[in-house]
Amino acid sequence: MIAIGIDVSKGRSTVAVVGEGKKVLHKPFDISHNKTDLAKLVTFVKTFDDVRVVMEHTGIYYQVVAETLAGAGVRVSVVNPVLIHEYGNNTLRKVSTDRTASVKIARYALDNREELREYGTADTLRDNLKSAVRQFNFEDKTLSAHTNRLYSLLERAFPRIDEFFKSPAKSNGQQKLIDFVIEFWHNNCVSDLSLAKFTERYRKFCKKNHYCFKESDVSAIHAISRDNVTTLSKTDFTKMLIADAAEHVLQISIRVEKLRFGMIELAKQLPEYPAVVALYGVGDTIAAKLIGEIGDVRRFESKRSVVAYAGVDPSKDDSGKKVGSSLNRVGSSCFDIYLVL
Repeated sequence: MIAIGIDVSKGRSTVAVVGEGKKVLHKPFDISHNKTDLAKLVTFVKTFDDVRVVMEHTGIYYQVVAETLAGAGVRVSVVNPVLIHEYGNNTLRKVSTDRTASVKIARYALDNREELREYGTADTLRDNLKSAVRQFNFEDKTLSAHTNRLYSLLERAFPRIDEFFKSPAKSNGQQKLIDFVIEFWHNNCVSDLSLAKFTERYRKFCKKNHYCFKESDVSAIHAISRDNVTTLSKTDFTKMLIADAAEHVLQISIRVEKLRFGMIELAKQLPEYPAVVALYGVGDTIAAKLIGEIGDVRRFESKRSVVAYAGVDPSKDDSGKKVGSSLNRVGSSCFDIYLVL
């Protein structure tokens, strides 16, 4: 077998060809990540009969090269950088260049040809899912920050109003509390009305936004509004503050739900999805997150392997009288522990 090692970086890769006996068959060369150079790379690779292309799973830069080659029918494998780093360190010289790295990757491929897993369509889906999960997590954290800001304002302008709206967001991202405070943005918007007038306005609000109308809620909300003490006056500036905070929460909530739906739909296309969602306590959202960060869980031999990949695996560090341990990190730096082990 001939191995082609590719050391990938941003916008550019270095390619090396190594044959049996770990002999370099072609001087390492650079390619850019554009259509012209990638097409030339495909043509170059296909000049060899029995060839396997290997690269490191580093960031997102490898994806364009891996997907282009795999799409052209080339056998491609993407491996954990830690495995490459630990391979062949039997020299005192510390030479590290893109060219030496590409040769090292190719030689690793020759020595580990039986363990190499081919990169395919499912891997592209997993990469897309990972991007969706990262975006979902970012937007979800942003939503929490803006929600806390809104609650802080409401505590001064309309205390205790959040106690009446505990239902989660709809599938379209709408939340009853947010819609309510956009219309009734201050305590006095309710307390200044009679119970009959507020009941009528609240009924129209529920009908317009497709919420369930409860007579008991109307009476309770009106009652607390008459008893509340506010520290933000009912002014146009206060209205702007609360409306701005509420609109931010609403728009981000809508994006979060769209991202949730999208990443779940991506996860459902992967073969490991049924196995992950069948875990105790794991629903659609957590399953999508797990697959997005871990990848194909079926490649792990046991749950201990998953823990090691997550970076919470204590590794022993004993030497003479010294006895210690440390956490081993070989997986995703953004991986959160969701598994019920």
